[in-house]
Amino acid sequence: MATVREVNEAFLEKGLEIELPFPDDWLVKKVDILEKRDSSDKVGVLLALKLIDDMGREISELYYGESLVKRGRKVRDIKIEVPSKVELLPLRAKMDFDSDEDAWSYIKGAFIHLLKDKGYSIWGDNISSGIDSSVLSFLEKGELDIYAEKDSRGFLIRVALRSTNEDAYKKAIGLVELRKDYGSLYDYGLVIPAFQDSLGVKWRDQEFWLTVNSEYLSIHRIGLFAVDNLDPNRIYPHTVYAKEREIFRYMVNSSRQWSVVRGRYLQQRASRVGSSK
Repeated sequence: MATVREVNEAFLEKGLEIELPFPDDWLVKKVDILEKRDSSDKVGVLLALKLIDDMGREISELYYGESLVKRGRKVRDIKIEVPSKVELLPLRAKMDFDSDEDAWSYIKGAFIHLLKDKGYSIWGDNISSGIDSSVLSFLEKGELDIYAEKDSRGFLIRVALRSTNEDAYKKAIGLVELRKDYGSLYDYGLVIPAFQDSLGVKWRDQEFWLTVNSEYLSIHRIGLFAVDNLDPNRIYPHTVYAKEREIFRYMVNSSRQWSVVRGRYLQQRASRVGSSK
C-alpha cells in the first residue's frame, strides 16, 4: 500500500494537480475511479477510497478532484450523469423572506426534501425507533434540527438563518463537538440560506464568514450547505459532502453551479443599488 503522500506524488508525476485531503502518512488501500470528466483543458475524477488512518482503522471516503491539463488537441467533452431529483419542489416568487419563520420553514423543508428524494428516512416522519439514545436526547432537547438515516448511517443536521451571528457559531461548534464524540459514524451538516440580505446580513459579512469558517468546518468534516433562495431544489455545498453516494453526486454537480448563481446575484444586486441612487 502507498501513503497519501506517495499517491499525491504519483498524480503530480502524471501532470495532475489532484491532491487527496488526508494526512500524508495515512495508507491508501484502494482507489476506484467511479466517474471521469474530460474537457479541453481540465480533467475531473470521482474517487472511491479505502484508507488506513494512523490508528490502524479502515476508512471509506468519496473524493472529487479536478486538475488543469495540457493537451495537444481538443478532446470530446464527456458529461457526467448526475442524478436529478425525482420530485421537484415549486420555485419561490422572490429572493427575500418575510420573517424568520418563513425562512426557517423553507430552508429546513428544502433540505429534508432532498434527503427524502435520495432515499433517507427522517426522524419524526418515517423513523420512530432504533436511534442511538444520546442522539435521540439531542433531538428531543432541540439540539439537532434534522436527523436523517439511510442504510443505517445517520446524518446530524443543524439549521441557521444568519451565518454571521452567535446562533450559527454555537451550532457549528456543537457539530464539531458531536464529531469529536462520534467520529465517522455519522455525517454532519449546517444548513443556511444562500443569500441573507433580507434577514439583515450584509453580503460582504456573509462572504467574510464563509471565507473564515469554511476551512475550519472542512477540517472537522462538517458539511456547510446553502439553500438557494428561489429554487429549493438547488443546495450548494461550501465544505465537505456527505458520504452517501447519491447525495455526494448531487453535491458535486451543485457545487459547480454556485459561482454562476453567485455572480448573477451580485450583478442583480449591483443593478438594484444603482437604480436606487
